[in-house]
Amino acid sequence: MINEHNIPAFEELVGHEFDRKSLLFQAITDSSYFQGWDTPVSDDYGTLELLGDAILRVAVVDYFSTCRLPEGWGVSKRRIEGLAQSNEFLYGVAKEIMLDDFWRIREEVVSRWPEGRQRKLPANMMEAIIAAIYRDRNFEEACRFVDRHINSRIERLFEFPRDDWMYNLRSLLPEEKQDLLRIEEITQTMNGQDNGSTTWQVFFEDQALSRVTGKDSEMAQDSAAFISLVFFMKT
Repeated sequence: MINEHNIPAFEELVGHEFDRKSLLFQAITDSSYFQGWDTPVSDDYGTLELLGDAILRVAVVDYFSTCRLPEGWGVSKRRIEGLAQSNEFLYGVAKEIMLDDFWRIREEVVSRWPEGRQRKLPANMMEAIIAAIYRDRNFEEACRFVDRHINSRIERLFEFPRDDWMYNLRSLLPEEKQDLLRIEEITQTMNGQDNGSTTWQVFFEDQALSRVTGKDSEMAQDSAAFISLVFFMKT
């Protein structure tokens, strides 16, 4: 959890030194942190997240509007932009750069949340950090954060030679660990009836890396594997 002693470590991971530390604290504070308090001493990330989401969309679309995809890569720019902004991808980035070591949350509250809500929290806080940097400095600095931590990871995927993301995932692992990577299909139901959606979840060493639901089962499977690559890419 963030405190006055490890602020420099957090800022180094983020790549931005905050002039207004209150924005830093707000961006990584969930409302659960204040449960049991008579009066919260600061705001949570909620209002920043909405602004950060808007900045993220602009930064991603602008970046990939001038980016040329490899010939025959098989994935559209629009789909790339959507994946870069997805909760699952942002969750992966937050975990990979270890920002979750600093969140201000109440563990006993968050641990009771459904898995989907728990995974969405780091994604929301990533967007809140983007907005905090914007308010602390300017739009260009916020876009640099997006380029450094999100767009650069997407662009690295262009290095892979084929449109088979589970193959690409396994290629990043030592041979003795490749069998620890698996992908599972979960059919979504409503009132006991198949609702036409399918969820694909990627696991490594029994840890869930990504979870994607969609009407197009093949695309959902592909997206789940694609997003999971972020856990194995060091920038």
